[in-house]
Amino acid sequence: EGHTKEDLLQLIKTAEKEIKSKTKKTSGFSLDMVSMEDIKEKPPEWLIPNYIPKRNITTMAGDGGSGKTTVWCEIAASISAGRPCFLTKESIPETFQHGSGETVFFFSAEDSAESILKGRLRKNNALLPNILTIDMKDDRFQHIRFDSEFLEDLIIKHKPVLLIFDP
Repeated sequence: EGHTKEDLLQLIKTAEKEIKSKTKKTSGFSLDMVSMEDIKEKPPEWLIPNYIPKRNITTMAGDGGSGKTTVWCEIAASISAGRPCFLTKESIPETFQHGSGETVFFFSAEDSAESILKGRLRKNNALLPNILTIDMKDDRFQHIRFDSEFLEDLIIKHKPVLLIFDP
């Protein structure tokens, strides 16, 4: 169409500048990244050996009614009582070997603490004083979010080793 090689090169330069300019406008963050090769590997610390790492997020997904809450109740019961859970009957974390159990937060936006959760936890031999919740009917429940100061304050005060958000 009558354009020269120089015209094309100029279009490329203009396009590159525009892309750089849009990237800066949209994020404002450095585009540098870290290669996995440069990361020092550390073995994970486990809450439930080989299944649930400490100080990390673990998710469980499935259709409604598939048993997610039942599984979390058994895990919470095991940790609250200081005994191995069904996932690792053959091993128990060293911190639980004294049998006193640990504090667990259990927040459910789906199941009632009084009509569903307490029964399931009791049937799994939970040490119920070690499992703390705020019922979904409580006005404070709406302030329990990953980034809330309220949740941070609860964690500082009660020092749970496991927080369950179900679902």
